[in-house]
Amino acid sequence: MLAAACNKALHDGDYIQAVGLANQALKTSSGDRKAHLCLGRALGGKGDHNGAITALQAGDKLSTNALEHSVALTLLGNQYASVRAYTEATEAYRASLAAARADKNQHFVRINLNQLGEVQQAAGDNAGALEYYLQGQRLAANDNERGEGNACIAATYSLLGNHDKAIEYQIKSLLEEERVGELDQYANAGVEMGRIYLVAGQYENAEKVLNKIFAVITLNNDAYWEAKIYLTLGKLRSAQGKPAEANDFYQRGKLLADKARAEDLSKEISAAMVGSGAR
Repeated sequence: MLAAACNKALHDGDYIQAVGLANQALKTSSGDRKAHLCLGRALGGKGDHNGAITALQAGDKLSTNALEHSVALTLLGNQYASVRAYTEATEAYRASLAAARADKNQHFVRINLNQLGEVQQAAGDNAGALEYYLQGQRLAANDNERGEGNACIAATYSLLGNHDKAIEYQIKSLLEEERVGELDQYANAGVEMGRIYLVAGQYENAEKVLNKIFAVITLNNDAYWEAKIYLTLGKLRSAQGKPAEANDFYQRGKLLADKARAEDLSKEISAAMVGSGAR
């Protein structure tokens, strides 16, 4: 029960409480695998990387089957990735992938392929990332998974400068999120579609999709996504050589980002304003 309470505290973002509960559970039973894993994740959340690794490795040693190994090794890979230890993260994910394949668990095979893609991308190997994403996409079991996978593939093609493929896959993602996604997922897919069109120089298509998403967002009074769309529209106007209109969009976006208390987005808009010469 203490391990379950630890996981709840972890879910709520209360890392201090989660650590305390995990330690209590381990005093009662040092072989509590779930408590070790929860402790590792909580210590990672607190910024104690070494402690997190030790706890997660202890949890993995207590695994009794391939699925348990796969879960523990995936968590270990996540912790390494969080501190940009990409070599170690790759090793953990590959070990988890091997365990998932031995267990014939396609769900965890897909998860680890996508995690390997993220690590390769973070390390600057976009071509390597794409191969993992494409493999993972073949195992997608529903529109939610297909939408997520297509978005990763589209973003990677965009980074590689293959705009036609980026557009093809992002259109698929947008349609899937429109069918089954939550508002945030649909909005994110739409904004990313606009960004990809913008990078590809297809300004008319970029504006069309952004305006479509904006109409949906305004009905839901979502200040964050309105601000995000204004940011992208500002970048579009800047690319079109219309700094005054770009500045207007940036200003609107900044007000909404501040209203939503979205500090990172507000900083991103400010940086875009400086970069375009807008004030």
